[in-house]
Amino acid sequence: MPTAILCRPWRSRSRVGEWEFEFTTNDQIQTFSYTVEVKSADLSTKAIAIDTIWKSGGPENVTSTKETQKVYATVGQGSSPVLNSLVSARIIRPNGTDLTIKLKDDGLGGDSFANDGIYSADFVEYTENGRYGVQTTVEGNKNTATNTDAILGIGGSEENKSGLKSTGKFQRSALGQSFQVVSYVPGPGGKNYPPNRIKDLIAREYDQELFTVTLEWTAVGEHASIGTASEYELRYGLNGADIRKDFLNMTLVSNEMIINGADLNDPRPSGQREVFKIDLPS
Repeated sequence: MPTAILCRPWRSRSRVGEWEFEFTTNDQIQTFSYTVEVKSADLSTKAIAIDTIWKSGGPENVTSTKETQKVYATVGQGSSPVLNSLVSARIIRPNGTDLTIKLKDDGLGGDSFANDGIYSADFVEYTENGRYGVQTTVEGNKNTATNTDAILGIGGSEENKSGLKSTGKFQRSALGQSFQVVSYVPGPGGKNYPPNRIKDLIAREYDQELFTVTLEWTAVGEHASIGTASEYELRYGLNGADIRKDFLNMTLVSNEMIINGADLNDPRPSGQREVFKIDLPS
């Protein structure tokens, strides 16, 4: 099969905005690939870049049943994080079925810290032994901004927004490393991983006279941060230290105690906000 390489450089300053390229051929249907490389016109301005890695990857073989795999995409401009981007990862699986997942930088689910420029997601949907690869894509929109007052991978203050600089629209893609699964064994019922820990539980509107309290948190998944959990288990006691020390022996909260229509047996999908108003016994 004949192979050709075409290079088309633009020496002048490129027009800002979206570009479209069209490839045509008079020959039979062909498969081709292309790469667009962009450099900043201003040498003092760093280009927005994306880098992708797996939590466990590289030349070493991994066993998928040990712990949740994660995919990370670092989006930055120089040493500054790029925030509020739309980041997705295409997972190339050995059985030929690709999977696209969203990566987030909100400090919830599969992400560790919010607004540090590292977008993350859990990956649990293995199919079989073999090699798994990843390609990530990041898109900028009207809300995307570089935080010049923060350091990539560390983030900045939630209150200080003075360093935010709009990026406008852009798109970047990057191929990441791959990893080899050699001993994948599906768990019972296909469940290999427990739900993630709830990271943002808060108590609001505690009424000492009516003995009611409103709890809020972000829903986790059935498998880590993926899917929908089957139920919640809430317990209460008279002493906070006792609850932390001996949670399983505390009193269960029943659905009859929930007074705002929420249901312990019907969690919301992962990533959605949960609100439970509880009427405690006096």
